[in-house]
Amino acid sequence: MSALNDARSNPPRRSPRRLVVIAIAAVVVIWIGLVAWNLLAARSALADATSTVGQLQSSLKSGSVDQAMSQLDELTADLDEASSHLGGPTVTIAGKLPFVGRNISAARAVSQSLQSVATQGLPPVVKVASTLDQSTFSPTGGRVDVKAVAKLSGPLATLDQSLTDANDIIGAIDTGGLLGPVKAKIIEAQDKIADAASLARRGSTAARVLPEMLGADGPRQYLLMFQNNAEIRAAGGLPGAFAVIKTDDGTIDLGAQGSGGVDLGDLPAPVTKVSDVEKELFTGGVTTAFNDVIARDLRYTNYTPDFTRTGELAAAIVKEKMGVTVDGVVAIDPVTLGYLLRATGSVTLDDGTKLDSKNAVSVLLNKAYIDIPVPLQDAFFASAADKIFDKVTSGAGNPAQLLRELTRAANERRLLVWSADSDIESVLEPTAVGGALTFRSYTDPDIGTYFNDAGSGKLEYYLRYSVAATSTACADDGRQTYRETVKLTSTLPADFSTLPEYIIGNGDHVAKGSMLLLAYIYGPVNGSIADVQLDGKDVEWTAVEHEKRPVAKVTVTLKPGQTANLTASLRSAVSQSGDTRLDVTPSVEAGSKSSVVKSSCN
Repeated sequence: MSALNDARSNPPRRSPRRLVVIAIAAVVVIWIGLVAWNLLAARSALADATSTVGQLQSSLKSGSVDQAMSQLDELTADLDEASSHLGGPTVTIAGKLPFVGRNISAARAVSQSLQSVATQGLPPVVKVASTLDQSTFSPTGGRVDVKAVAKLSGPLATLDQSLTDANDIIGAIDTGGLLGPVKAKIIEAQDKIADAASLARRGSTAARVLPEMLGADGPRQYLLMFQNNAEIRAAGGLPGAFAVIKTDDGTIDLGAQGSGGVDLGDLPAPVTKVSDVEKELFTGGVTTAFNDVIARDLRYTNYTPDFTRTGELAAAIVKEKMGVTVDGVVAIDPVTLGYLLRATGSVTLDDGTKLDSKNAVSVLLNKAYIDIPVPLQDAFFASAADKIFDKVTSGAGNPAQLLRELTRAANERRLLVWSADSDIESVLEPTAVGGALTFRSYTDPDIGTYFNDAGSGKLEYYLRYSVAATSTACADDGRQTYRETVKLTSTLPADFSTLPEYIIGNGDHVAKGSMLLLAYIYGPVNGSIADVQLDGKDVEWTAVEHEKRPVAKVTVTLKPGQTANLTASLRSAVSQSGDTRLDVTPSVEAGSKSSVVKSSCN
């Protein structure tokens, strides 16, 4: 009994070594808790900052400068908080651990990149925006304030570089294996910064080139081509009508108008040399009898999907036929006109037709050919161009929305610009509005699908198509394999014979009512195309290399109501392991057919 009492009154004593282990374990638990708390707090601050970036972007786009200044302060405070949580000694030590360290490094990269944008890129833009408003950048009384536009050039260039740097760093973060909550916020930050960088690049480009193009240094004149999507072309649609635009110190005047075929077509000889590759790909129809037609007729200059080439050809034809030297070429389509009318409101044409954002495409691309005799159609289109031009340049409607609609058209590659000034063209070419066939770095994998009408009607008003691609495999050397699908459908009604021949064609190359299409599938630079099938069967196709890109040219006939399916296997070149841009000819339907194909290498 006494022994038992002695045991109870004198419990076993812990050894000093065991006490040290317990103390260390307690410290580790506390340290892990502090690291976790700091990471969660930093994640929350970064989430707030990411959200504020989007709000700030919206405020600047809408012209809410006071709100933007307040949001910039919020963004700076959020990033300072995130930095304080990620920069302390507790988290710094944890950053050296293999798994936890990756999460901390990723969060730090986002925090530091956004801090650079918030402290260096954004303040100059917000400051200059406080002295301007949205109406500054839209025409008023036929004039744009070019000095105000030029005022934004420096700040936007700074923001562009800042966001580009941030996008390069944040976009390069490998989110694989990151903790779920951290991974989700990193991906969100990647998406929003990529969007912001793209917006800043477009704004910076516009601020750099617009003053010069609008005649800040003296008079300029441009060829304006109206692309008719009802007769499809690789870059958009048939340039059936044109006008000359004159600018001088911000004033914009619409000059002479004409018909692409009557005034700028059927030259006896090409205005410039046509390469063998262009002859192989871009003949006027299905025969080679017109194999240099892209340099002899304005209506075929955009048979090539490369608008930098189209601009050169169109300018040379105008010089040859009209004796007019233009400083550039601008192309738009009726879908773009519909976008503009959404901002300005409707217009009434000389014959009483009311044109608005809802009916612009159907009236200009179809109804006009049904209701108006051929000799009077040019006058109708000239009236539409005049009225819409006057409406836009007068400053009518919502200037902020007008800018948004123009941006939308540019993003969809419906608004294309080529400049004869090499300095301006060097700025335009790497952008979507420049319309270059390969406008990104050759190390970026780009693929594309384009269409040309090879018949004689306006049947593509009834054409519906979709183009999709998937990266199915990634080799060790960074080569990607793609599978592309193209679905083409004719929605021409069964009773098409009631339509005029101008729409359904004259039957020379293909039966009336049937579409005769040339489809071009472009692979990445230095890549390859393995096979092409039509409706599940191997099909004859022409293999050509155009500007270092493999091309498969396929002829497709679509009867009324018929659907055809093209499929192709493509492969990128070595080290082209990033996401792939899929570029597609814009159609009569609003929106873009182009997309981004996620890499299988990530």
